[in-house]
Amino acid sequence: GQHKNLFCQITFNEGDKKMSQRAGMGGIVRVDPKPKEPAKPAPSKTASAKTPAPKKPTEKPLSRLEQLRLDAKKQAEAAK
Repeated sequence: GQHKNLFCQITFNEGDKKMSQRAGMGGIVRVDPKPKEPAKPAPSKTASAKTPAPKKPTEKPLSRLEQLRLDAKKQAEAAK
């Protein structure tokens, strides 16, 4: 979440004395949740288990700009 109107109090020891400092100048503090760790694959129970076939890389769809460039290239080749 995001917290506005920042106010801090710091307490520290200097020698035998306990000292504190306060600051309240406004500001914003944002606290993000801890990122999730990737799931670890479970170890296989049998060593003779078949390994899955590797996935074929899929072609990503062309962006609109790439489509326009490809069309312009085809039209230029057809005009020659």
